[in-house]
Amino acid sequence: MKKTINEYIPGFRVGFKYKRTELEAILELLPQPAILLNTKNQDIIFLNSKAKSLLDKIFGIQSINSLLDIIKDWDIEELVPLRKEYGVIAQSTVTLTNNHGQNFPAQIMYSILPPEGKRGLVLIERLEEKESNNKGSNASSITLSLLTHYLNLLQVDTIQDMVNLVLKIGSELTCADSLAVYLADKNQPSVNRNSSIGSVSWLPETLRAEELIQLRTPFYWQPGKRIHSSIHNNAFKISLNYVATAPLGGANAIIGLVVIAGKKSSVDKDLLEITKDLASLLTILIQEYGRNKHNQELIAEQQFKLHIDKTIMEAVRDGIILLDTDFNIQYINTSAEEMLGYSFTETYNQSVDIILIGSEQIIPKLQQSVNGIKSEELSRIRLYRRSGEAFPALLNLYPLFNEKGKVTLILILISDLSDQEQIQEQAQQLEQQAYLGEVSALFAHEVRNPINNISTGLELMAFNTPDDDYESKELISRLQSDCDRLESLMKSVLNYSKPNEYTMVKVDIELLVTRLLNQFKPRFNRFNITSQLQIDQDLPPILGNYRALEQVLTNIVENAVQAMKSNGGQLSVKLRSSTERSGRKIIQISIADTGAGIPEEEIEHIFEPFFTTKRRGTGLGLAISKRIITAHKGNIDVKSFPGGTIFQVQIPSINGINN
Repeated sequence: MKKTINEYIPGFRVGFKYKRTELEAILELLPQPAILLNTKNQDIIFLNSKAKSLLDKIFGIQSINSLLDIIKDWDIEELVPLRKEYGVIAQSTVTLTNNHGQNFPAQIMYSILPPEGKRGLVLIERLEEKESNNKGSNASSITLSLLTHYLNLLQVDTIQDMVNLVLKIGSELTCADSLAVYLADKNQPSVNRNSSIGSVSWLPETLRAEELIQLRTPFYWQPGKRIHSSIHNNAFKISLNYVATAPLGGANAIIGLVVIAGKKSSVDKDLLEITKDLASLLTILIQEYGRNKHNQELIAEQQFKLHIDKTIMEAVRDGIILLDTDFNIQYINTSAEEMLGYSFTETYNQSVDIILIGSEQIIPKLQQSVNGIKSEELSRIRLYRRSGEAFPALLNLYPLFNEKGKVTLILILISDLSDQEQIQEQAQQLEQQAYLGEVSALFAHEVRNPINNISTGLELMAFNTPDDDYESKELISRLQSDCDRLESLMKSVLNYSKPNEYTMVKVDIELLVTRLLNQFKPRFNRFNITSQLQIDQDLPPILGNYRALEQVLTNIVENAVQAMKSNGGQLSVKLRSSTERSGRKIIQISIADTGAGIPEEEIEHIFEPFFTTKRRGTGLGLAISKRIITAHKGNIDVKSFPGGTIFQVQIPSINGINN
């Protein structure tokens, strides 16, 4: 039973793949017929032009797909290994038989190509041509050795390493005394000696342009032949017996020179061919290195541009979505992820109408963008987040063109108008409150005088009423109490309506909250309320008015006590530093109680003036608190549920006051 090539070969080095087109280009340069094979089944992958010509002569139009179609009866075990140090290179004499029964004796040389051994190379030479070939039997073996080294050289990182390895190959093949490579100088028309092996002190460091012209074709020099350059002149002076030179690059674009020289009187007849092959090999390697370096520079430049583009898109606060012309999502930035509630991996290649759901259809507008028409910004529409929450947004669509003027991508910019809408609502509320404040102040001022008159009259009546007229005295007392309550209410109205101008200083919020909770401790104990305080380390101070902030926190804690005093409970206060989405540094004060909670229908109105659920409340405490926090450029919010309420007060820290 015949063995396959892979069974015959013990193993191969892995971890590198060469391009087939590069190897095919090399095979076209070979002087021998060459066949590239799949070593698993011996199927033909590529024939160079000389192999095609040879097989056409022998087989005509016969279909040839495998090496087994050419060689009818042969065994891989019959191949005799030649140079194992260069990979597996073996030779055998075979018979090529066509469909007409004609036999053509030939010699093949078979090499397994590195690194994986998945491809093999066969060089074929008809025996009758081989006998008349002046190059001798060593040419095919040398060619295979060079190819094996070439595939390994593709892994080298620098030109200098390539040159050194090529010289090492040349030294092993020729055993010459002197080997050198000259390479062109970027800024000069001359070439400089780049690397060498052996005795090279006789070689000039630089070759002038006029000398390169004389050496633009391969040349084998021996004593007695014409001297073309300083290399030959120096070789003659030190009695060398041969010098072989071959240029790198083309005849009209020389980029260097390979020089091989020695003192041996009997020289391998293939020496000039080896020199030419080394020069061709090094030329291809340098060109490939240049292309790869150029490609790497282009890739690095593109990667840098992509990095900048991505950084910009991720830094933009607006949502960015990129669509292909089928309206499938190709990219969304972080802002779009946060707006819509979807991650990039979830949206990639999904139709945009699945993700971007709104009150208006955007597909017709997208179709206009595909046709190259920039749409006007869509009117304020409502989009829906993944959670189902709606938010106001502004959409802009931009077609992106390639160099041929064809639309390849569509850019969608999404502006979340939630903050803007909230600011507008707050501005309307402030405007209404300002108007209400003016009316309330006028009303309170006008009502206080009659109340004072009534109160004075009640005092006079109480003075003139007999002591034993208990019924009259009780009535007067109730009326006096109502007058006092009205007076207190009018003071609150005037306090709310008048403009607040606070003197701002640095406030240690931790100290303020600690003192406040200590003041409430007797009341906590009376109503069976426990308190807990949690504070972040290194909490920065805030810029504020101590008394005004104390009034706000007292109001919130007082409301919490009122909510828990019937059954007791727990008051939790947490102070922490945080950063808003805009980058502003804030201090967040969270005050949570375990009371009954605020009904949902009431929670939207608790900061409105005169809204109260207390029987004797004025409804101005939280309204005034909100005005104080707004004056501190902060925000106050409330969340409530059955079994608890959380007030959150956010005030800029000194570090974030300018943001």
